[in-house]
Amino acid sequence: MRDKVDHNKIRSFGIFATLFLSLVGFGVFTYTQNIGKILGNNGFLPTIIYGIIYLIFVRMIYEIVKINGFSSLDEIMEKSFGKFIGRTLLFILSFGIIFLVSIELRVFIESIKTYIFPNINSEFMIIITLFVSYYAVRQGDRALIGLNEIMFVFLMISCFVILVIVYKNVDITNLLPITIKTKESYFKGFLTLGSYFSGIIMLFYLLPMYKFGDKKKFHVSYKSTIFSFIFLAFVFLICVSVLNINQTIKSIWPIILAFTTVDVPGGFVERVEGIIITICIIFFLMNFINLYFYSSYINSKSLGMYKHKVSSTMFIPIIYVLTLVPQNLNDINFMINNIVFPISLVIVFGVPIVLFVVSYLKQFLRKSGEKN
Repeated sequence: MRDKVDHNKIRSFGIFATLFLSLVGFGVFTYTQNIGKILGNNGFLPTIIYGIIYLIFVRMIYEIVKINGFSSLDEIMEKSFGKFIGRTLLFILSFGIIFLVSIELRVFIESIKTYIFPNINSEFMIIITLFVSYYAVRQGDRALIGLNEIMFVFLMISCFVILVIVYKNVDITNLLPITIKTKESYFKGFLTLGSYFSGIIMLFYLLPMYKFGDKKKFHVSYKSTIFSFIFLAFVFLICVSVLNINQTIKSIWPIILAFTTVDVPGGFVERVEGIIITICIIFFLMNFINLYFYSSYINSKSLGMYKHKVSSTMFIPIIYVLTLVPQNLNDINFMINNIVFPISLVIVFGVPIVLFVVSYLKQFLRKSGEKN
């Protein structure tokens, strides 16, 4: 990482794009399927409501960073728990993120084999993905922010073009009838959306590192998060409207199935499919690269290293081994439900809540001490 950079040259759009791709990434593949299993065809409005509620946690992260003088996560951890415990927790967190992205990479590889290259070797795909990601991560934060900006623009233009092509095939009646689910189902749906927002941890990096005004930091964080959950809500809307809820929850990648079953002119079907697959691959890769970079960054800080390159190199064999641990789809599903899901909830809800409480308590005690 380039520690001495001119942060004023980093535009707020870079923060917006980086946070969006860190949040949405993996959700493009499986969010629609998973929320559909819980809420049926009623997932559109709840997703928006869940997102609005989750803005509380975005505000919470902003307040944590602000209370601590816009310090980075490693400094906040050390201020909150002391040097030894803080660095230990940071070290554990970095491996939690790596475990998370490793299993997501395995799901991605299995999906690629299902839809595109059924005979391709999994190890080869993993090595290629790791090589591309490792190269991107080693370029540092400035290059990474620029890459997120470029990919965001490309993805939004591509999504708009595809939407124009297929809008005639959208049947909103597939979202009917709207039925009321149980409280448990809605709560589980909220946790499901939250589990896809592990990329929110990037805010602890983005907020302190870029020196625009405090209000602008807060606003760009809100706007990016709002755009993220609205985007996922519309992905659900399109998938269920083009297919139906039964096809959506049975498909591995509902978004690809939705766009490749539409009624478009003959030879153009293959082109649409190719564009959609490219879009999905870029969404995943940017999410993977961003979280891989940040886990390397906080790992290096936990070990007292100046740069993240050693940690990013160290994580390569770890990711490779973790990705190959599941032997089949049953193993993958077991790990997602019993390990990945809890880790995601700790990152998304646990870390902000604990740091928020500790930061406010320390601030309260400090102010009380000053008065006395």
